[in-house]
Amino acid sequence: MTLIEHDEVDLIAELERMDRFFDGEEAGEIPLEVLRANGIDIPALPPEDAAALRAKLFEIIDAMFEIGMVVESTDHLSDAELYRFLVDDALLQETILDGRRYVAPQSDRQRERRGQQHLSPLLR
Repeated sequence: MTLIEHDEVDLIAELERMDRFFDGEEAGEIPLEVLRANGIDIPALPPEDAAALRAKLFEIIDAMFEIGMVVESTDHLSDAELYRFLVDDALLQETILDGRRYVAPQSDRQRERRGQQHLSPLLR
């Protein structure tokens, strides 16, 4: 079975949609709006409590993965800096989201490492 046979997405239609987006003929999605529409509470200001901030970050990062977005190379940012970057910049950029839902397998090691650095599942 090839990827095309297994996948339900019409690849030609997706490429045409991307062309229209980059030609300015079709609007994309604003990830922050998509996440909020999916029920994710994303306050404009980050939680002040460090534990609450970390929990909110991972809720957002996991929800981003579910809509096809990943976070990587952010270990140099503090939790507060990452939150501000996501909410004030990255999630406001109009983009193309493919609409599929992704579920990330997580190992015990990944769960352990969450306390050490910013992680997002990278598998689709």
